[in-house]
Amino acid sequence: MIGMRWLVDDVPETGDPLHALAESYIHRSSYSCVQHDARKPKEEMLLQRISNAHAEAVVLAAAKMCEPGLDEQVAYQQTLEARDIPFLLLEFEEKMTGFERLRMEIETFVESILFD
Repeated sequence: MIGMRWLVDDVPETGDPLHALAESYIHRSSYSCVQHDARKPKEEMLLQRISNAHAEAVVLAAAKMCEPGLDEQVAYQQTLEARDIPFLLLEFEEKMTGFERLRMEIETFVESILFD
């Protein structure tokens, strides 16, 4: 869902539009597994999103064939475990057509939080 909220602030409408978009990509964007920027620690940004959403748990979804995304999941897992934040790690395939298994895993995860 990060891609749906990639830019975290409005792109300035003054000046060169291409420059404004480039500046926004660098300075007004969220973190991503495909963007390597030491100024945007992914784990800290994830924790901030959790805090802002008042979330009690996290669902991490990783595409099986996306190496940068899978590397990122390890860091997320370690961060969430260190802070005792419940999480569910789901792996999916690019051409999946059935989501019953994922639905059941999420339902079980939610029930474990609700009845814990």
